[in-house]
Amino acid sequence: MRAELVAKTFFLLTIFFGIVPTTPGDAQTSKGSALADEQQVKQFLSSLTSSDAAGKIKVAVRDAKYSPSTHELVIALSVTNAGAEAVRFGELVADGFRFLDPALFKLPVPYPEKFVVRSASLDSEVPIYPNGTREATLKIGEFDRLLQSKRNARSRRGSSIRINGYLAFFSSAGRRYAVRIDKAVETPASETAETAQDQKLKRQFLDALDPAHAPPAIQAIVKDAAYDAAAKTLTLEFQARNVGDEMVKFGELIVDERRFLNPRIYTAPVRNYPLQLVYTSAASIDSDNALTSGETREVKLVVSDFDSVMNARKNKMPAAFDAFLEFWSPVGHRFVTRINAKFRATN
Repeated sequence: MRAELVAKTFFLLTIFFGIVPTTPGDAQTSKGSALADEQQVKQFLSSLTSSDAAGKIKVAVRDAKYSPSTHELVIALSVTNAGAEAVRFGELVADGFRFLDPALFKLPVPYPEKFVVRSASLDSEVPIYPNGTREATLKIGEFDRLLQSKRNARSRRGSSIRINGYLAFFSSAGRRYAVRIDKAVETPASETAETAQDQKLKRQFLDALDPAHAPPAIQAIVKDAAYDAAAKTLTLEFQARNVGDEMVKFGELIVDERRFLNPRIYTAPVRNYPLQLVYTSAASIDSDNALTSGETREVKLVVSDFDSVMNARKNKMPAAFDAFLEFWSPVGHRFVTRINAKFRATN
């Protein structure tokens, strides 16, 4: 817990004083960096389709199972080497993420670091020789990095998850053989429901939000709360006033036990809360600038995937809803304020 707090504090200091743009020039640089990352991802994915595979490596996926408790994906494979050289497993590529085998990838790769996870391993590092077939088990740790990303948000909240991507094998000469796979991922029934541990973690988190523990340093007056059923988004407009002594940035909105996170603050998977109730990259605010002590600002917050709240309420438009807005200071202090607002439908 202490290590997590130290890491969180360091990150918050970084985004307050180093990375988050506060001027148009900085914003342009950040946008350019994001575009460069996107281009790099596209180029890499394009290169996979033109790899040396050409049917030389054949893969049959027997099954794929994900465990929320261990954050691990386990894939049962049958791999046949119909080529002329021995190969070893190197990585799984899915939804832009590269899950690398650290035994093979010992050096940094030219790829956006936020999409690189060194957590893949085959049950044997022995090469698969020409004309050989091997039944193998592939384990992908930290798979929640992909599941909590926006790109896969809808599938992870539906009745099924799919793993659609490439398995890459490499020869000793460095030739890459990429094979496309597409398989539904099972989650054991015992792990889809909230466990006692899930409920305990959730209760601890929600209890800590109670403003009775400390006077709120942030005051919020809701001006409008509009739900767009077609876009499945909530647009929340409110006036925020910082009556505390520290500058703060918006972290998340909590509604009906669901956490809608600001990706600029939460860049790593949330581990202290049930996965099915966490919505990463779901909350975006109209300004990344910190709210300074004594400042009052009109704020517009757009929350995607808000249909999860409406579906749980059987799509009945409630007269009002209670929620929490969370803010963070640069030294890792969390400030929470409770809000109550009336919905209005826009579509």
